[in-house]
Amino acid sequence: MKKIFAILIGLLFLVSTFAIASVMAPPPPGLQATYISPNKMYYSIGENVVVTSDGEYDALETPNGVLSYIVSEWDDPKLTMTWKAEKPGTVKFYNENTSVIIKVAIARPTPMQQFMKLLGFGKKD
Repeated sequence: MKKIFAILIGLLFLVSTFAIASVMAPPPPGLQATYISPNKMYYSIGENVVVTSDGEYDALETPNGVLSYIVSEWDDPKLTMTWKAEKPGTVKFYNENTSVIIKVAIARPTPMQQFMKLLGFGKKD
């Protein structure tokens, strides 16, 4: 019985070593994963939309000026693009491997903002 347990534990260590090695190994060239990562998914009009990627976007679907382009920064492995939300709508950033949909909506006032406005605290000078 002790021999069976010794063999099973040895096989467990052997299999786990190969499993960890295969997970930790870098992907082969050409199968590099690409990502598109916005800083959040829902925006209000006037907010800056910051989208990060490890490569250029193949396309950007945006209906009639939902976003306006501000700036892009290329730090060798990473591309960071900044857009400004202009109108309500849905925007889709995508390339051959991934896609991300973000939404721009009109910001609704919260009940606390309405209460503060009644008291005069919500006024801008």
